This record gives sequence, structure tokens and C-alpha cells, in this order.
Amino acid sequence: MKKRRLSFSAELSIIVSLILLAANIILGKVLLDNSRRAIMEQIDNRMLDIVNTAADMLDGDILRDVQREDKGTPEYMQLEDTLRVFQDNINLKYIYGIRDMGNKEFTFTIDPAVSDPGEFGTPVHYTDALYEASLGTPAVDKVPYSDDWGRFYSAYSPVFDSDGNVAGIIAVDFSADWYDAQIAEMNRVIFYGSLYEAIIGVSLIFWVTGRMRKNFLQEMGATEDETDVSEANDH
Repeated sequence: MKKRRLSFSAELSIIVSLILLAANIILGKVLLDNSRRAIMEQIDNRMLDIVNTAADMLDGDILRDVQREDKGTPEYMQLEDTLRVFQDNINLKYIYGIRDMGNKEFTFTIDPAVSDPGEFGTPVHYTDALYEASLGTPAVDKVPYSDDWGRFYSAYSPVFDSDGNVAGIIAVDFSADWYDAQIAEMNRVIFYGSLYEAIIGVSLIFWVTGRMRKNFLQEMGATEDETDVSEANDH
């Protein structure tokens, strides 16, 4: 009876330990997924902060009326210089103006890029976030897209004129490689942290089960010795 009770206790402890280990692995997976979403949200918010700040600094009435042939005028240069401040001083790939042409068609307006800027009036790659911004709500791309300049995640913010209408849209492009690298780096930190916890958990399980097995064998040995002594006395 003694042997059966100890064996059952050992088995129960091992089962409980394995359940705890599985729970730790599941918890680590949930933590990894939640952390990934939180990191993406933080990066998206940073992108929105940049583009919203740029949009707020522009005169919507000027942006609404500016045309290709206005290049070099004080009004045009005012818009371009404002965007260039962000282009030169913030970790982004491109910043530029966009005009809604209707029917989900969009074109470049002001682009301060020194090398290979988007030409005024040429089409801009359509995304759902761009369309949302054209309706008056800042938005960020949830998936990367590719165009002639590379592969990007972009954020978009509407610029309003004095009548409260959307006069144009400001876009900021962030390299998809940079964006993905930020996510990957944070995921690595969380993954190795979870792995470290799992290793500790497994080590503790082996230590506990080893101690239980050792105690079990000692008690079994003591029980056998008592049985031998009892049998000897009977003889």
C-alpha cells in the first residue's frame, strides 16, 4: 500500500509539472502575440505623430490651390520648405503631398526629395489608408506596399482648408525593412525572455521530480529494511 501511494504521488506531481510547463509555453505565446501588436501600435502612433505634425504646419488653402507651374513661387516654396524640415531631420524615407483626384485616384503635389522626387501630377500608389485619409481621418498602412521608390509602410494625414474641407493629404514613407526590423528586434527580446523562463521552469521540474524520486527510493529502501528486520525477528 505504501509503494502504491508514493508512486501515485510521484506521477501526479509529474503530471502537474507538465501542465504548468504547457501553461508557461502558452502564456509565452500569448505574451509574444500581444507584445507584437503593442509594438506595431507604438510604431504606427509614432508615424502618425510625425505626419499629423507636418500636416498641421501647412496652410490648407495654399496646398489646395498649388499647381505644377507654381514651383518657385513663395507659396510653393513655403510648402516645400516645411516638408523638407521633416525630410532632413526625422528618420523617415520620404514625405510629400498628395491630391485626391476622385474615384480613388491620387497624384503627387509637393515632394521635397532631392533625389528622384515624385513629379507633380503623377499617380500615387493607392492604399486603403490613403483613401481613409482622403475622407478626413489620419491612417497608417497595415501591410507594406511596393512602388517605383521601394517597399514601404506609409502614414497619411489630411490637411484642411479654411472651410474645413480636405485640401490635400500629407504622406510619410517608412522603409518596410526598417519597420520589420523594429518588430523583429522586439520579438527577439520577448522570445528569448520567454525561452529563458521556460528553461528555468523545465529545470525546476526536473529538480523537483529528481528530489521526489530520490526521497521515494530512500523511503522504499527504509520500508524494505523494516520488512527484513520484521521477518528476521519472526524467525
